[in-house]
Amino acid sequence: AGIVVDTHVFRVATRLGWVDGAAARAGPEGVRVQLERWVPREERVGFTLAVVGFGQLARGGGGWGGALVEHASSGARATRLPDSDAAEA
Repeated sequence: AGIVVDTHVFRVATRLGWVDGAAARAGPEGVRVQLERWVPREERVGFTLAVVGFGQLARGGGGWGGALVEHASSGARATRLPDSDAAEA
């Protein structure tokens, strides 16, 4: 089974820098090819479902995914997201 690249997977993969600009310009097929180079075959279905779910929740960078999308868009690499309790304080 391969990775399915819908709107959510495409947006998350490009915003987090998982694929390069050439793959993004090539569209969903280019993103799929690059993701499949580093996502193990046995993890692809679970990976797709997790990224689609994350993309739905983080739509537009809002909600709980906002901090990650904002951090990734800044060009920084996250080692860990802030605790939810600390973020609410």
